[in-house]
Amino acid sequence: RLDGVSVTLSFLDRFYERSGDAGMSTRTQRLARHVLLGGGTLLGRREASFAATFLAPFPARRHTDIRAEIAADVLDVLGFVLPAARWNAANLREHGGFVAEAVVSVSWVPRRLVKRVFVYYIGDAVHVG
Repeated sequence: RLDGVSVTLSFLDRFYERSGDAGMSTRTQRLARHVLLGGGTLLGRREASFAATFLAPFPARRHTDIRAEIAADVLDVLGFVLPAARWNAANLREHGGFVAEAVVSVSWVPRRLVKRVFVYYIGDAVHVG
């Protein structure tokens, strides 16, 4: 048995926003959130399944930005000297878009799982994958 288990699913919109004359910042908006289990108990050696439904959004924000790409390129060059700069560049390149995030906590130890959701607008239909 596992006691004190919490499972939360969120649907996030991660986008870029211009700030000032030459600045750019990353932003995140939570579009939906479902708490599927809050401090509950899971039985040992048994599969637990959780499901949630989110409405497919229409991509209306900037999920790419030229300033973010330039900053990532500069950080990538600095990565030869500072390894953390290369990791930061990869995170900056992957920021934009829709993501589904699952947070599973056992007592006070959380585990975060993030999967990118692809949304395509083709003709008169929105396709989600």
